[in-house]
Amino acid sequence: MKVTENFTKTISAFSPFILLLILMLGCGQLSKPTRKESPDFQILVSDLEKEANANSETPFAKYKNKTVAVKGRVEAKMDMSVILVSPENVRFPVQCFFDPADRESFQQIQQGREYTLIGIFTDGDKRAAPTLSNCKVR
Repeated sequence: MKVTENFTKTISAFSPFILLLILMLGCGQLSKPTRKESPDFQILVSDLEKEANANSETPFAKYKNKTVAVKGRVEAKMDMSVILVSPENVRFPVQCFFDPADRESFQQIQQGREYTLIGIFTDGDKRAAPTLSNCKVR
């Protein structure tokens, strides 16, 4: 019984700190980066591919959560997303997701044409294709 009382007192003493830690970690996950009107980086799909081939670890770490303008040819258009590729090499795709608020921008895209899309660089390493979220046509 004594051990249970000591454990309960210890937990009670630390519960405000635990609650604060949970709130701090949770709030950080709720805030997501927003797309800026002016990109932090402008790059061609072919240049992203060169960076991926040159850096075996984390080729796109500098772009993570930044506003990036990517130029490429639309290889495929799906429901509120497109696949951009380099005109020279279709084996290296960049997937761009559009928010419903940018539906008008998405609707003007035609498969086979080149576009510069601006969005938040959210993913991409040696195992996964680079991904942009919150995209729009620039």
